This record gives sequence, structure tokens and C-alpha cells, in this order.
Amino acid sequence: MGKRVVEINGKIENYSDELGNQIIGQLRGNGKIIFNGEKARIFSRGGEIGYNSYIQAENDASIELGENIHIDNYCELFFGPNSQTKIGADTWFNAYMVIYNHSAGKCVIGQGCRFGRFNLLAVCSGDNIEIGEYSLTARNVSIMSNDGHPIFDILSGKQINFRERYFLKIGSHVWMGNGVIVMSECDIGKNSMVGAGSFIRNRRFSNNCMIVGNPAHVIRENITWNSTSVNGIGDIDPQYVELTAD
Repeated sequence: MGKRVVEINGKIENYSDELGNQIIGQLRGNGKIIFNGEKARIFSRGGEIGYNSYIQAENDASIELGENIHIDNYCELFFGPNSQTKIGADTWFNAYMVIYNHSAGKCVIGQGCRFGRFNLLAVCSGDNIEIGEYSLTARNVSIMSNDGHPIFDILSGKQINFRERYFLKIGSHVWMGNGVIVMSECDIGKNSMVGAGSFIRNRRFSNNCMIVGNPAHVIRENITWNSTSVNGIGDIDPQYVELTAD
């Protein structure tokens, strides 16, 4: 079954082909859509795809794109068979962003998120990644639902990094600095910040924490942050100003 390459060339709206692949709504820009299979569906409320960027959708993939989503130049977004993806309005993917949502994976990204250049978001087969609204990443951040490859203990022959399903959750309004890596079964609480170069694997952190290191640990609780300059904490939206839960 061959690929169907759909060039956007400014704008495309309500596309369908004989294999049941669909673009429902409108996409703008100079990128392209690649349908590799049948019955893939892209629901778009007016997003934009930049130069040399593409979305590839495999059999029965479902992709929902909210209003005013921006996919910058040289981005690669791959959605495997039976995968489900939902991206909230006003989310921005900077150049060289790579997303892999493999077969039967689920990925939800809240509205208003900003992803830096050279980011990687990988949902392995059957896993689940959820990123809350208004979260922010710097450059070279990697978010992966598991190790990607099996690791075995030679003496016992047992796989030591196996779980049937992984659920990785990043709360709303979380800021991750340059080079952060988040892997496997993680839960990062809302309004937290993760320092540059930190490594988080199979960990849970509460809300409003400052998290740093390899392995990552909390160095301060009861913090908040803002994406723009403010005169003081009184100018920050009250929903972001919470004490860290026990």
C-alpha cells in the first residue's frame, strides 16, 4: 500500500482519498502530509506547517490539532497505526522538533505550550504521554515514555526494564531547561521547573518544586515562575502560586 503525499502549498482544506484518509478542516503553510496506509484522520482548526516539515499518519491514526498551532520549519511528526494524538490550541513547535507516537500510543498536549528547538517527544507502542497546558521547554529536551530498547540481566535472563504500559505525565505550567531528559513512568507536578541538564526517570515530584540534577531531585519547594518579566509575584496568575503539596 503506497504513500500518499499531500503538499500544502499555502493552504489545504477537507482532503480525502480513496483509502479513507482525511484532513478535516484547514491547514496552512509550506509543509506536507504523508498518509502511509488507510483511514488516518487529521482534524485541524487552522494550524500552520513550516518549510520542509511534515506530518506522517499511518493506518487508523487520529490527530487532533487545535486552533493556531504552529509547526516551525524542519519538524518531523510521525503518528503510528491506531495512535491517538491531541494537541491544544496555540501550541508552538520550534524548528527541528521530532514527535514519534508509535502504534496504539496516546499523546495529549495542552493548549499554549511552547517547545524549543531540537526537542524529541517519543511515545512508544501502547504508552501514554500527557503534557499540561502552558508548559515550556528550552532546546534539546527529550521526553520519552520508555527506554526504547529492552535491557536484560545476563545471569537471570530477565528483562529488567519491562512494563506492559508506561504513563508519563508533565503537569500544567512546567518549565524545562536546556538538555533535560524525562523518561518512563514519571509525574512532574504543575508549576514546577526542571533545571538544565537534569535527568528524570521513574520519578514523581509534587507541584511548585525546583528540580535539578542527575539523578534529579528537589532542591526547593514552594516556588513558581512566569514566562514573561513581571514586577513581582503579585503579577503572576494566582493559579500558578500554590504551596507544594506534602
